[in-house]
Amino acid sequence: MLSKVVILAGTSHDYVRGFSLDSMVTMIEMNQETWSLKLRSGGRVGYLYFRNGAIVDAAVWELTGHAAALELISWDTPEIEILKFCDRPRRIHTSMMQLLLEGKRINDEAKDQRADEARSLEEAVAHIEGFRLKRGQQLLVALLNRNKHLAGAWLWYSRTIGTLKTIQGALERALFLAPEDKEIAEEKERFERARGAVTDDRVKRCPFCWAPLNMKAVLCTDCGMQLLITRTSLSPGNSSCDSDVVDTSVKRFARVLAREANRNLYASYYMAMCHFNIKDTDRTLELFNDTVALAGEQPFFSDQLKLYLTWMAAQQVSDETGEKASPQAETVGDGKTILVVEDSATTRKVIGATLNMKGYRIIEAVDGLEALSKLSEERPDLILLDIILPKMNGYEILSIIKNKRDLKAIPVVMLTSRDGFMSRMKGKIAGSAAYLTKPFNPDELLQTIVKHM
Repeated sequence: MLSKVVILAGTSHDYVRGFSLDSMVTMIEMNQETWSLKLRSGGRVGYLYFRNGAIVDAAVWELTGHAAALELISWDTPEIEILKFCDRPRRIHTSMMQLLLEGKRINDEAKDQRADEARSLEEAVAHIEGFRLKRGQQLLVALLNRNKHLAGAWLWYSRTIGTLKTIQGALERALFLAPEDKEIAEEKERFERARGAVTDDRVKRCPFCWAPLNMKAVLCTDCGMQLLITRTSLSPGNSSCDSDVVDTSVKRFARVLAREANRNLYASYYMAMCHFNIKDTDRTLELFNDTVALAGEQPFFSDQLKLYLTWMAAQQVSDETGEKASPQAETVGDGKTILVVEDSATTRKVIGATLNMKGYRIIEAVDGLEALSKLSEERPDLILLDIILPKMNGYEILSIIKNKRDLKAIPVVMLTSRDGFMSRMKGKIAGSAAYLTKPFNPDELLQTIVKHM
């Protein structure tokens, strides 16, 4: 059991590495030192007390004497701090050598048990990270019934319960067992900050930082993360979030998705929300598409995506026109193919996400030449054609399409940010089936496609 040793001499500190607890005890006995050894390991803290070279007491948690000494001997690679005094009465009446031998025997017998405990905790954590809280809690209760001294198990148990009093009790137990564990100390501080804002009898936990929140909260009062997309969260000037929490959450959700072959619905959704909070538009849209694909018939997730798509469509044009978007509706694509001719990458993504969500197959072109090339390869069921394009405008492309025998029957819906009578008339004369003015909302787009396909 190699350890780091810190020798305190007044205000000076000497660091001695490579010493085991066995070696330290031998040195104390040989020199008949009256010292206290402060042991730290994994946030836990305990003490071994020596007088004139002989061990007289030990303390860790609620344990003292013989039982405490055996517990401390079992710790792997503790950091040892030497305090050059001892003020404890004698509670241990065996030699340190006998304790070390007994501890080694107990450790050998308990090795498999500790491995089982580690596996059980790992399994419970995997369930909790995967948002299967009830199953994770069941595993932790069983584990803590076998060994109540597992600080990490108490921390994770605190994350599965929904009343402030019970959460507080579990965190205090974890902190008692591992008073120098940074994660536990930070969680306790977060709990103390957040509970002042809680008014509900039962609470939910922030999926990003684990702070307790009111059941209907849409914003974490501690880390500042938006929990779901709302009109308020989409408005300018919404609150900033803790970048460290974002980084930690992204790693956790990525771990869950890798472990579960990208099939965890809630990990996918909250990964999308991480990117939404840091305003990473492209990645947010991509992850929301994945989430909706996993969600099946659950409307909450598709409604979240449609709300985001409406906002994206409005944002694309707002810099140019200042116009805003409106509500959405439902349609089904049945695998039909739509060619989208649009030079704006963001608008293509909004259209593609909207139509993919409803079962349409999308072909994209960024200008007229690419559009005509795509049309020579396959025949779509409908064309969405922007008017303002590089190389040739939408009217020119429409004229070519309507003059080709094999293409002229394809309905063409014109897209433009211009909303004038002459533009509409020009599109109508050229043979377009309909005319959509940007920004359009997903409902308007889908209804137009259904009507003309």
